[in-house]
Amino acid sequence: MPFGLSVVDGSRPRVMPMVLGHEAAGEVVETGDGVSDLVPGDRVVCIFVPNCGHCARCYEGRPALCEPGATANLAGTLLGGGRRLRLRGAMVNHHLGVSGFAEYAVVSRSSLVDVGVEPSLRQPLCLAALL
Repeated sequence: MPFGLSVVDGSRPRVMPMVLGHEAAGEVVETGDGVSDLVPGDRVVCIFVPNCGHCARCYEGRPALCEPGATANLAGTLLGGGRRLRLRGAMVNHHLGVSGFAEYAVVSRSSLVDVGVEPSLRQPLCLAALL
């Protein structure tokens, strides 16, 4: 069963309400304080397991097993612990730090990979999950 549907049907319990979408790609529109390596217009792909770079798994070179990243994902937060999505003023949880079904995704820097596409070569990005 696709991951998003397993959240909807309850077989993977998550905190609700939540904006789903754990795979996404797009263009940086704006950056927050402390982000110096991405600028508006950069093309990025989102990763659904952010990595802190400091835990044992990250030090071992296994960032996909990042413990703080997994904790944030289960809590419906970004890696730093916050939530940035709202619906009618109420906080909404993030899905695996991506929430790609939102009109605009607000993500931690550690959830993005710069794909480095030259402006003259920009084409729509397509994501595929290989199983």
